[in-house]
Amino acid sequence: MRRSVVLSLLASFLVACAPALDVTAGGELPSPADSAGDVLARSAIVRFLEAYERVPIDGAAALAGLAGSPVVEHWAAWLAVQYRQVGGSVEAQHVLRGIGPLQPLGTTDGSEGRLVEVAAEVVFRITPSEGEAQVQVRSLDGPMLLVHDVAEGWKVADFTRDGVLLSNSVHVFPLGTGVREHGVTIFLDSFILDQDQWAIGVVVRNDTERTVHVEPDFVGVYDVTAVLVDVGIAPEALNAIDPGEGVEALVAYPIPQGEEISGLRLVVGTRIPGEEQLVFLDVPVRPVLRLLERAGLASPSPSPAGSA
Repeated sequence: MRRSVVLSLLASFLVACAPALDVTAGGELPSPADSAGDVLARSAIVRFLEAYERVPIDGAAALAGLAGSPVVEHWAAWLAVQYRQVGGSVEAQHVLRGIGPLQPLGTTDGSEGRLVEVAAEVVFRITPSEGEAQVQVRSLDGPMLLVHDVAEGWKVADFTRDGVLLSNSVHVFPLGTGVREHGVTIFLDSFILDQDQWAIGVVVRNDTERTVHVEPDFVGVYDVTAVLVDVGIAPEALNAIDPGEGVEALVAYPIPQGEEISGLRLVVGTRIPGEEQLVFLDVPVRPVLRLLERAGLASPSPSPAGSA
């Protein structure tokens, strides 16, 4: 799904702000083909919720299969990484309270689209290896955008997560974004915005002959003068990366309070044994937030705690 196609569909989210009436234009009944399409689209919504709750079990395989845009596809992949990093157990269930009328939409490539109001939530009970269990509730109340793939059926191109369109809280970087030095590569894949933290999805590749690791002291939010503002949280998977291996990781950073965002940068520093210099990934925050603001109709609002 090309980004231009999804963006053209997002303009129709304005319709969701007005009261919806389940009527057809001119008093005509919908055609059998349209009715059948709506049934399948509604079925895709249910399957999406079921796939969402199964992420800790199947590693987002089912959820990725229902992704109708790069944003949803990459978000699903990092959601799976997030729950793998927990190191304990995760149980989940979904609650579907209602699916509103489906409003037909056209796309720039001629495929079908549907806009629908959904009332649902997915509840995760997270029991880490150490510490107390936590309950995370993700609200999906709000507009959902579905697109039709001729070969694979209806898919979800965008949806509301905790009151915010996913396209306003997840940015996918161009392929190959990152840094490569001294045989270490840190690929930057996605940026995820939440209420109290930012997160980046990275892949650290080690092509040296020595085991490398991410330095906890060099994972943090830095200001324009390279002064540490707040420490970040790197998962244990980055403690040791063997030669020839690559590790996926979701690195989280608390959003500093009272700081000027324009100068803030997210940093990941990797050390090679025997080398004095570190390999740094440096992500300016402000440009990414501006891209998210332009990705949908509204400015991104924060969502409750959690990374993905």
